[in-house]
Amino acid sequence: MYDYNYKNQLNDLISFDKKRFKELTEIIQYSIIYIIVCLIFGIILNKISPDPDENEKTYIILLDLVIQSILISLCVYYIRKICHLIPPLFNMKKHTYAYNGDIMIAIIFFTTQTKIPRKIDILHKRFLENNK
Repeated sequence: MYDYNYKNQLNDLISFDKKRFKELTEIIQYSIIYIIVCLIFGIILNKISPDPDENEKTYIILLDLVIQSILISLCVYYIRKICHLIPPLFNMKKHTYAYNGDIMIAIIFFTTQTKIPRKIDILHKRFLENNK
């Protein structure tokens, strides 16, 4: 049977030693880097994406949405690689890979990709109208 030691887990949670300081500093550093890189990629990607058009055919809007989503996936892949080219401020034997910027990527891309929700809204309305 698995022996779970709550005391060790609690001590690990509340400890603040050099190692923890370095881990937290690394998380802060990469959060800032992710915000900057994601903003750049997100703004450019949103700018080059076609504007939603209520008069456009459904398959064209869907195709735009698919292409933009694929481009976002590719951007996320390269954003992670770009951000981790920058070494941590403190020389650590091991990176804090528990944090890969997923939260920053999600927040920044969700807010910069203003055309995607509008395209989804158009498609949603059309599918609802066809299913009445």
